[in-house]
Amino acid sequence: MASRGSRRESRGGQGRGVGGGGRRDSRDSDRWDGGDGGRSSSEWDGDRTRGGGARRASAGAKELAQRRRRESGGGRGSRGTVRSIRGRGSSHGRGGAAVRGAGNSNGSGGTGGITSGSGTRGESKSGRSRVHRVGGETEPANDEYKEWTKLDINGQKIVALSPMITTYQQLTDLYLRDNHLTRLPPQFFQFPGLPNLKVLDLSGNNLHWLQPEICHLLNLKELNLSWNQIRELPVEMGKLFRLETMHLEGNPIVKPANEVLIKGTRYIVSYFRDRMQSGEPPPARVWVEAKNVKVLGREEQLRFCCYNLLAESYAMPERTAYCPGWALAWEYRKLRLLREILSFEADVICLQEVESAQYHNFFEPELAGLYHGFFHPKSRARTMGESSAGKVDGCATFYRKEKLQLASHHVVEFQTVGLRKHDTIGSDALNRLLSKDNIATYLVLKPLPSSSLRFHDNPELNFLLVANTHIHWDPLFCDVKLMQVQLLMEELTKFTETLPHAIAHRAAHKGGPAPSLPTVIAGDFNSLTDSGVYELLDSGMIPPHHADLKNEDYGPYDTEGMSHSLSLESCYCRVLGKEPPFTNYTGDFVGVLDYIWKSKESLVAARALQPLTESIVKGLNGALPNPYMCSDHIPLVVDIQPRI
Repeated sequence: MASRGSRRESRGGQGRGVGGGGRRDSRDSDRWDGGDGGRSSSEWDGDRTRGGGARRASAGAKELAQRRRRESGGGRGSRGTVRSIRGRGSSHGRGGAAVRGAGNSNGSGGTGGITSGSGTRGESKSGRSRVHRVGGETEPANDEYKEWTKLDINGQKIVALSPMITTYQQLTDLYLRDNHLTRLPPQFFQFPGLPNLKVLDLSGNNLHWLQPEICHLLNLKELNLSWNQIRELPVEMGKLFRLETMHLEGNPIVKPANEVLIKGTRYIVSYFRDRMQSGEPPPARVWVEAKNVKVLGREEQLRFCCYNLLAESYAMPERTAYCPGWALAWEYRKLRLLREILSFEADVICLQEVESAQYHNFFEPELAGLYHGFFHPKSRARTMGESSAGKVDGCATFYRKEKLQLASHHVVEFQTVGLRKHDTIGSDALNRLLSKDNIATYLVLKPLPSSSLRFHDNPELNFLLVANTHIHWDPLFCDVKLMQVQLLMEELTKFTETLPHAIAHRAAHKGGPAPSLPTVIAGDFNSLTDSGVYELLDSGMIPPHHADLKNEDYGPYDTEGMSHSLSLESCYCRVLGKEPPFTNYTGDFVGVLDYIWKSKESLVAARALQPLTESIVKGLNGALPNPYMCSDHIPLVVDIQPRI
């Protein structure tokens, strides 16, 4: 979401909003919607930024605009899911607000309303102000309310808005123009508040300041603040990364300065975002122990960390408009990421999106005191020069020196392995598979002789297989994701079958599969829990003609289904009873993509680091990364021990 350039236009002396595309607003012929900072010189130039220009900018013009709106019926009509409140009195002649589509037939007031009004249009016979309300305790439950997405309460002389407004969480558009509001209720901004609100019109009220808590309306795209008395915009508006259009005309704004305002909405938001304080750090994540598990001591366990770091080349400002530029810089992020990784005190660390140069120049030397490491980039690096190859990301696995030693290391390049299937897979499907250069690595680790860690009573079989992978990201290539995971399962199975213990087992038992090595598979699988990838890993098979194969000709993988014999279970699901609410949280996606899988029979997930909650992420910058959490993924950390 790149910032749009500033521009000036003057059309007949009419004021314009900040940001957007410069179209006439259909709900008010006297307003403009969508200019990128363009305003008439009579309203915005000169000493406007010192508080003078806007006050001189025609109270008469504002009154004329309001009179025209009153004569035309007060504002937006009631069409479709738009609901309007009009203070015309009821069919029984008693004051109050007529509510189109619901409400009491006599138009009387009541408790629990969402607005309170003043003035002749909202008065009862006694002259007291009545409550203009939608919903409330005295009205019958009506499913129609649940369908309302737009609510129009324009021109009702409202002086206060009730917290009841937050019961309509489905609202996307809220129009409160030409009332007497001086502030909004705190509940308006508190989580969850109005989580779907995209358009908020507060123009023509009596706002002298804008509450900083407006930063919690993270889905807001259009904000109309024109014709109020606002002198200063809160720096917290830097969190409104989805805001595209903001109307500010008719306000005596002195902060930020005019040279900022004229550059448009996107620039204003980014200006504030880079000046925001970091705020309080998120609370420390606590450990959750699995039920009915005897937790062994740390010397008899292995702690695994799985973390997608968000490579420097992918951390682009236009993709992460919610993160301050200084907090997105790699020089800042890499130090905090390293500090966070070390704080977990993991024995095995599986990292994804580690660039080649960053691995060799930063992570490997920084971790060398405690860990040995192994790294392999995506396949494209082989075709590049040294400089370009240094920016290619891959998978890095570190293991603690004082506990583990390396028996062997292996790489699975899905393009290479997929090419071997050319005689069984259709050409179109094969082309899709070979177009993605994701990789996996796996290490065979052995506890040091001095370690009390035991995976098998026989020292010659006391090994652990650790795989680390990053599966393709694109949802349109769910077939490729599924095939990449199936190929990984085949490679791991084939490897274990060639080990001496497997050969000896088959000889002793006259064939049949040998017990697999204790196995841990960690990575960013870019697949949700309802995907074919998750189903394959969790259940060990998927049926023929699976929907995720998209009717592509994958030969026997399509006609016969897919399977593996590793018998895996998700560590977090085992400990928590379900997967975390999310492991990836960006401005346009929230979901679980990262997992740590383990052998079901030979290994036990003893405890896991508690997942983050959505309220914590939203309370910082609204999405990841932010100044405290420097990737768009959440690190997964679990303690795994041998099954006794």
